[in-house]
Amino acid sequence: MNNPRQNLAAAVEEIAEILEPTIQIEGRIRLLPRPVWTYFERNPPGEVPLLPNTDMSLD
Repeated sequence: MNNPRQNLAAAVEEIAEILEPTIQIEGRIRLLPRPVWTYFERNPPGEVPLLPNTDMSLD
């Protein structure tokens, strides 16, 4: 696998625009302390080894 790194900023911003209204109460009280886009990876590191204990079944 030799996948190039992708800049996901545009996709993250698009998804955040959809999600942002769902984390607000009456358009002013935020359920998260930061903007939604800050919780998403914008520049993924590419192919890296799995973290310890993350290569097992999810069930």
